[in-house]
Amino acid sequence: MGGNSPARHRTALSRAVLSRPFATALADGVLVPGDTVFDFGCGRGDDLARLSNLGFAAAGWDPTHRPRSELQPSAVVNLGYVVNVIEDQDQRAQALRRAWALATKVLIVAARMSWDARGLVGRAFGDGMITRRGTFQKFYEHLELVEW
Repeated sequence: MGGNSPARHRTALSRAVLSRPFATALADGVLVPGDTVFDFGCGRGDDLARLSNLGFAAAGWDPTHRPRSELQPSAVVNLGYVVNVIEDQDQRAQALRRAWALATKVLIVAARMSWDARGLVGRAFGDGMITRRGTFQKFYEHLELVEW
């Protein structure tokens, strides 16, 4: 991406522990032993490695870090913090539909909420903002995300 396009690849975080969506799914019994897992927008794949270590059959796809990975139907599909970083509303909706089509049991959708934007410096862009790092972020109100 160049010019005024946000740098989506910069939003992928490295983690030492499971991401909040997966940790919560495990704690709440949404993700249980025997479930297959697909992380739609898996970034660098840190969650995939941790889930595999826990005994889950885990796969993922990411447009930057794992673009050649196959999209796989799975019991649990995670769309964690993906809808925040897609600046085009049609592409955002397409990502949601594609992830939903893969889920055979449950789709986890996690997004950054409006309170996460407090104190964040950036400039307005579409229905979100471009951060100082050059990444797009769309912050949701709770009801807005539920209705969408």
